[in-house]
Amino acid sequence: MRTSEQFPVQTISAAELSEEIRSLCAKQRYWVTGECKNPRPSKHRSWTFDLLTKDVDSGKVVYTSCWISAKNATIINAFLTRRGPSLAEALIDGMELMVDAEPQIWQNTLQLTVTRIREGFLPTGVFQRGLVEDLASLMIEHPDHSRFGAPRSTVHWRANNGLPFSVGRLERLTVIGPERSQGRNDLQHELGNRLNKALHITHQSINWHQEDAGSRFRQIVRDAKEDGHTLVVLLRGGGHWSGMQAFESRKVAELIICAELPIVTAVGHADDVSLADRAARASFVTPTAVANAINGTFNDQKTQDRFARNRQARTQTQKNMPQSEQRILDLEADLATSKNDAVDLRRKIAERNNQHVQTLLGMAQRRVRGYSRLSTGVVIVLTVSLFFGAGGFLGSFGLDPTLTAVLLMWCLTIGAAWLVACGIDNARQNLRLPATKPMRSPPAASTWMTKIKTVRSVRSLRKLQCHIPLNQPDGEI
Repeated sequence: MRTSEQFPVQTISAAELSEEIRSLCAKQRYWVTGECKNPRPSKHRSWTFDLLTKDVDSGKVVYTSCWISAKNATIINAFLTRRGPSLAEALIDGMELMVDAEPQIWQNTLQLTVTRIREGFLPTGVFQRGLVEDLASLMIEHPDHSRFGAPRSTVHWRANNGLPFSVGRLERLTVIGPERSQGRNDLQHELGNRLNKALHITHQSINWHQEDAGSRFRQIVRDAKEDGHTLVVLLRGGGHWSGMQAFESRKVAELIICAELPIVTAVGHADDVSLADRAARASFVTPTAVANAINGTFNDQKTQDRFARNRQARTQTQKNMPQSEQRILDLEADLATSKNDAVDLRRKIAERNNQHVQTLLGMAQRRVRGYSRLSTGVVIVLTVSLFFGAGGFLGSFGLDPTLTAVLLMWCLTIGAAWLVACGIDNARQNLRLPATKPMRSPPAASTWMTKIKTVRSVRSLRKLQCHIPLNQPDGEI
């Protein structure tokens, strides 16, 4: 710790200041009075709540956090139960309490560690009574708004049921909430992932503690309506109850009721039901919940639009059905005509193909017959040559060309020539007949066309005649 020459007061670090405050609070005990607010039991049987005081004239609220350990909670509950109510009956909103507490610094925050609660507490808290009176007044002034009188458990709407009221086309909506808040990010994330760019969102922020907050709210709603928005979402995204007091304001509730567009709230408190929640057309526990509800309504609208388009399409189809039926009949007649023309065309093509095949076959038969006759002539020429040159032929083999040998040579030559000529003639006589044994692998039409143009032997021609590729009248080969 040091003293600055420029400043007459002591200059210490934040850690030193915290330690000094902690030492000043150590072992100090006080009887503290105040109104209980936001009591919450833990799973370890301890309790936390706030003890507040509200100035009736200025409306200023000052609160201190309180904590009751599990051990002290058991002792206090036993003490109170012997005298009537229990600890749970004492720790409710609006209960005026007097507690014996020791101030402590916990996480750099002043907190009262409560060891005793005096009996005789009463639900006369000014803060809670003001909320109840505002709610009762709003119920009288707006009897048609049933949400003011609804039980707390039924005020918040379930997200999976969509929005509980009819809304225009969900194409544009306005979101009023703190900038860079988790609630706004959650809403934007849910709607952005599910609806992509189908929904245009405009973000606005309002400082509810400023005097012009009401006029700014009305201007935002008015601008949203002019821009074609159909819904306004008022959100915060949780936090301490002290930061939620703007939503407990009767002024804000009146603004929501009189708004030109439907307002839904999502302030992020499951157990709290504010005046703003009751004044809105619907309220949700969290911004994520309201995003799911908007998504459900958006999908319902898309489904209804799809059904409407389908009904319109069916109506138009029924209207156009006579013309369509006549058009179908005309098309069927045209199709029948086209089919007949196609059949005639295929028949003509088949006939021409068959004529071409027959032409090639006739040319091949004439060619083979010519080669067959040429073969017969060659046999005759060879026979004559051997007949007149028998002596020389025998001499070429070293044989003596006697009369007997020559006569024998003539007989053999004439016999062989006669057999060959008869064989060639018989083959030529059967030229037009197919072979008795067809090919094992019939050739394709293109291969048959190539072979028939070059065939020279009767045997090959007869095999090809077993596989003539004649086209059927319907065009199939």
